[in-house]
Amino acid sequence: MSSSLKNISNPYSTGGGGNIFENHIQTAFVVVMLAGGYLPCLPGKIITKLKLQCKNYGFSTDDIVAYTIDRITSIEHKLLAQIKHDVSITNSDKQFQEVISAAWSDFNNPTIFNKGKDVIALITGPLSKSDIYDTRIILDWARHSENEKDYFDNKINLSYFCSNQKRNKVKVFRNILKKANGNLDVSDELTYSFFKHFHIIGYDLDIKTGVTHSLLTSIINQFKPDGQAIAIWSRISEEVYSNNKNAGTITIDTLPADLSDYFKIEIASKIPGEYSKPSLKKETTIDEMDRKLETPLLIAAVLGGWNENSQGDTEIIGEVTSGF
Repeated sequence: MSSSLKNISNPYSTGGGGNIFENHIQTAFVVVMLAGGYLPCLPGKIITKLKLQCKNYGFSTDDIVAYTIDRITSIEHKLLAQIKHDVSITNSDKQFQEVISAAWSDFNNPTIFNKGKDVIALITGPLSKSDIYDTRIILDWARHSENEKDYFDNKINLSYFCSNQKRNKVKVFRNILKKANGNLDVSDELTYSFFKHFHIIGYDLDIKTGVTHSLLTSIINQFKPDGQAIAIWSRISEEVYSNNKNAGTITIDTLPADLSDYFKIEIASKIPGEYSKPSLKKETTIDEMDRKLETPLLIAAVLGGWNENSQGDTEIIGEVTSGF
């Protein structure tokens, strides 16, 4: 084989797959915002705006910062997200080290991160079995523990409750957190708190036929089932691309009017006959009833008494009151 031939490499990487994956994730967030839906990690919160590549605002986790409002309390919550298509939860993975270092920086910056309200997420594509299962479990255990003592003593360090694989993932996090912390050990309390706020989310938007793409275009189609859902997705993707390269902020109002109008729910001006209630007769008011009774009462007063058993009386009454 000729040495002049290029070495074969991963076409996803050389073809800009990582940038496309990032664009699709950001597009997904915009679709959720337009549809009034909820974000992962922040259930019950609707998106009010999205900042892309927002390092200039002081964020280290800067691929997406989603600002949300709780529908019930109207309290603001933020999701800080870093997007990495191919990452592994290991000590040697440089991308994972970068993600944790940025997350640790934001987590300890009270001017941009509100502990107890905001969250940080690594958004990625395919993960190994260990990363999918063990890593997400140890993070979820933190969110269901009373405090750091409960988390470490009654879960992580408890024999038969926690596997060695899960304990190894905790060690990976602690090693990288120590590096991010200036090579100083991070306490159990802060490690536990960081775990509570950190999420790993997987999307299959690296392929056109994935489940996530199907669900998102189905959401678009629910607003106007006119067969334009995929075209609308592409339009949103173009807007996201333009905003991403310019460190833009996206709200419903900053998007082209035809895009935001597409997601408005149209209320029918007329109710279809099969769904409408039968029409009811107009209720008669007291005044209308008085007017209807007025003439018969006058007639009765003029006639005075009559004998209903008398054929002559009943014939006269019938002629006089006919029409009432």
